[in-house]
Parts: sequence; C-alpha cells; structure tokens
Amino acid sequence: MKKFNGFILSVIGIFVIIAFLFLIIHLMFTTPWLAGLLQKYCPVILPSDISTTQTTDINLILQHTDFIMQYLSWAVTLVGFAFTAFAFFGIQRLSSLREAEEDIKKKFEALQNKYVELQTRETSEFEFATARIFYLQGYYTDALEILYRLTDQSSFEVCLYRGHALQKTGDYPNALLAYENSLKSPDVDKAKVYYGMGLCWFQSKVYDTAIGFFEKAISEKSSFLDAYIDKARALRWKGDLREAVEILKQILKFSSQNPRANYNLACYLALLEDKDWGKYLEIVLKINALRYVKLAKCDADFTRVKDSEQFKEILQKHTPVESSKECNLETGKVV
Repeated sequence: MKKFNGFILSVIGIFVIIAFLFLIIHLMFTTPWLAGLLQKYCPVILPSDISTTQTTDINLILQHTDFIMQYLSWAVTLVGFAFTAFAFFGIQRLSSLREAEEDIKKKFEALQNKYVELQTRETSEFEFATARIFYLQGYYTDALEILYRLTDQSSFEVCLYRGHALQKTGDYPNALLAYENSLKSPDVDKAKVYYGMGLCWFQSKVYDTAIGFFEKAISEKSSFLDAYIDKARALRWKGDLREAVEILKQILKFSSQNPRANYNLACYLALLEDKDWGKYLEIVLKINALRYVKLAKCDADFTRVKDSEQFKEILQKHTPVESSKECNLETGKVV
C-alpha cells in the first residue's frame, strides 16, 4: 500500500513539473518584455539576431504551444482535482489512522494498568497469606508488620486479622479500633467482628461489655458456637457459674463432641463440686488427650477435685507418654 501511494505521488509530481515547464516556455515566447529580457540576457535561449524564417518557425511553435497549453491546462486541472481528492482521502485516512493509534494506545494503557493491578493484587494476596501463616503460628508481631504494610488497608480481612493479632499481643485499644474499622468494609462479617471485640473486653476483664458483644455476634450468626462458649466463660468470671453451665449444656445438645464446651463444662462443674465433671472431662480427653491432659493438670478450676481418686484415675487412663510430666501448682507450669 505504501509503494502504491508513492507511485501515485510520483506520477502527479511529474505531471505538475511538465505543466510548469510548458507554462514557462509559453510565457517566454508570448510575453514581449520577457522575450526582450531573454534576447538581452539569455541570447542562447532566444538570440537577438533571429531571422524572419526563424521568427516564423517560432510563431508556428507558439501556435502549437497555445494548442498544447489548452489541453495541458485541462490536464493540469484534472491532475489538480485528482491531487485534491487524493489529498482529501489521504487526510481522511491519516485521521482514521491517528484515531486507531489513539485507540490502540488507550487499550495498551488499560492493559498495562490491569497488569499492574493484577501484580499488586497477587503481591497483596501473597503477603496476606504470609501474615495469616505467621498469625496461626503465633508470630503476632511479624503478622502485624505485614498487615500494616499491605496496600489495601480498608479490606475486611486485613482489618479483622489486624484486630486479632493486636488482641493476641494485648494491645486491646488498637485491636478494638481495627475491629471498628473493619465494620466500614462492604463485605464485613459482623459476627466475627463482634466476637473479636468481645474477646478484647473479656481480656480487659470488663465482662458485662464482653457478654454484650458475644450476644451481638450470636444475633448475627445463631450457630456461632465459640461466641456461646466465650459468653459462658465471661459469665463464669463474672460469678454466674450456673448460667454458664446451662449455656454449655445447651451447646452440647447440638455439638456433643465440641472439645472446648466439654472441657469448660467439666471445669465449671468441678468448681460447683458437681459429680458430673468427670464425665465431661473424660469425653474431652478421648477427643484430644495430648492437649487437655496438660491443661487439666495445671488448671486451677480443678483444685477442689485434684486430690480425688476419680481425677487421678481419669488423667492416668488418658495421659499419653508426652504428657506424663507433673504440674507445678505454684507456677502453673508442667515440669
């Protein structure tokens, strides 16, 4: 296409040059003052001593030149129209090409922005996954460092895990602030947020407020077992042991193998010196002996029953080799 356009331009250029030369020749021989100047300053073109015969020949040439110029003027006109049309369509084509170029640039910029967005999202997702791993492994400070570095600070998951990590480090005011910020997210899970806030108030020993937030979490998600269990835990520390026991018994009707509910119920019944504590302790030790034998050995809630034969038999029956060490009741540590 480019070669064809170049050929057309070359042809038009040649026609224009020929027409211009014929026009110059015509003017030289038909304009007296120009002919005089040529005879005076350019005798090679038009000698001053030209003969009559030569003049006659020149007149014949001029007549033919006039004839040629008429046709040539039409040819020049046609070439002019053709050139104008070609220029018009060329400009139109150039304009279309420029529009296409601008469209391609916009699409390229959009793709580039999309690529950067995807790269940023992938990086953020990777860093968030790393922060979650640190959190689950108990490296809360490292998790917080990554969570504060993430670009999407308004994300519900980022705010929620920041609140969880701050709560684990004991920074309850900032944890509550992170939970409140997570409530502003469009994809917020209010049950999780209220539960986290309840834990902050529980750890701060403000049990009534903690109970209120656990109840809010339950109202958002009626099957939220951890909220029920921690509500019972707050009631136990508030002094409402029997109400806490009733809540846990209700949970076990729907989730009889829940280890937290069974263990906490065993603890609360032991505090009340209810004989059923052993039944629930044995259930939880069957579920996870390695974890709960250690807890039971050092848990102050079993102080009233620790010397009983029932307690010793249950622990001896379910104690794995890894948990055979004794507990120092003064320090609360396994030795």
